[in-house]
Amino acid sequence: GLMVVGFIIYRLLDVIKVYPMKKLEMLAGGLGIMLDDICAGIITNIILHIIHTL
Repeated sequence: GLMVVGFIIYRLLDVIKVYPMKKLEMLAGGLGIMLDDICAGIITNIILHIIHTL
């Protein structure tokens, strides 16, 4: 259950591009795209930890 929620949150963040992700995506080459995805994963992880503790 939590894995599906995590995937949905990750995809939403990847599409919406919240603050730090927009800046990271503007970096040159593939580095910006990779950092954008890593940032989405980190934010998703934080959200899932908060959900799990509730």
